[in-house]
Amino acid sequence: MLIRCAWCHTTTGNRPPYGGKHDAEIKNGICDDCLTHYFPHEAEKVQKLKEAEEAARAAYNKATEAAKTALNEVRKPANH
Repeated sequence: MLIRCAWCHTTTGNRPPYGGKHDAEIKNGICDDCLTHYFPHEAEKVQKLKEAEEAARAAYNKATEAAKTALNEVRKPANH
């Protein structure tokens, strides 16, 4: 999907796979630069949300790895 900034008209996102004008939807949004320039207070909120999402993702990945390690330990055959 292509996202076009409604303020500066830059386009971000994936390009249409076949280059045709009907191969992807175009949605209006706002780029990070315009968000920071025109809506600094909202940009701070978005940044905090992104940081919280990254922290949650890192915690999830760490817990997943710990669970995999524990499961592998349980599955190891007992030495007789």
